[in-house]
Amino acid sequence: LRPGDWDLGRVYIDALRVFGYPEQAASQVSWLVEKDQDNVDVMRLYVLVRFAVDALDEKAEAYLQGFLSDPALRDGELLLEAAGYSIRRGNLDQAEARIERIAGWDEPRWDGRLRALNYVLDRARYIQAQNDLRDALNEARILAAARDYDAAAEAYEAYFEQAGKRLKKDVVEYAIMLSSAERYTEAVAVLRSVVEEQFDYDVAKEMGRVQSYQKDYSGAIATIDQLLQINPRDYELVFLKAQSLRALGYY
Repeated sequence: LRPGDWDLGRVYIDALRVFGYPEQAASQVSWLVEKDQDNVDVMRLYVLVRFAVDALDEKAEAYLQGFLSDPALRDGELLLEAAGYSIRRGNLDQAEARIERIAGWDEPRWDGRLRALNYVLDRARYIQAQNDLRDALNEARILAAARDYDAAAEAYEAYFEQAGKRLKKDVVEYAIMLSSAERYTEAVAVLRSVVEEQFDYDVAKEMGRVQSYQKDYSGAIATIDQLLQINPRDYELVFLKAQSLRALGYY
């Protein structure tokens, strides 16, 4: 770029940005902003280029906040890029606020990009929610592994409330934790709720085990007999029934 060709320089740098050469654009715009520091168009271009390299520096942040603080701002390109950047940084509420500013203008020329960005935002929210659920479940597991069973039980219940549903595998895991804590009555109740909702052989078998741990041998035998009708060759259950009968005094 020749000194003084600021307009041509902006066009050239923006072309680099748009056509996929953000690093070259960043190098050029850094030079340009130093030469034309008071030019609002150069400031705007600087921010857009920093969005393209996906890294706002302190200068770009300052410029961006200056633009966004103006309630009369009608720069759809800047706001869309700012919203996309917020999504990539995980600032989803901030992204939504920036999208809503454009949507409020009711300008059809932005509709296509708004739809695309809203889809990306919805997908990001879904992924974030799944990650939050995973973290909540992992917290419960960590507490259980540390044998802090009361805290683990609270964490499992918080996880179920956050999820809005109780998946069978998670409920069984919860029941096994309760059994490890020797909270057998609660464990049996949890497992029974699963079996009554939809019979599952493995879950019923776990319930039989917990009933035997609880020394509810009659209950364990009743559960085991039901399962042996389905699979009489389940020798683990045959052995567990024998143990329960022996505990009841039947030798």
